[in-house]
Amino acid sequence: MLFDADEYDDSFSKFDAKMFPYIDNLHGKWHFTEI
Repeated sequence: MLFDADEYDDSFSKFDAKMFPYIDNLHGKWHFTEI
């Protein structure tokens, strides 16, 4: 599954910057013990 964001879209700029560390690596592969 792949998520892509349009960084120039108005809805993208409304995100709280505090959320980005938590959602930054959602597209990466995780080891089973990390889930």
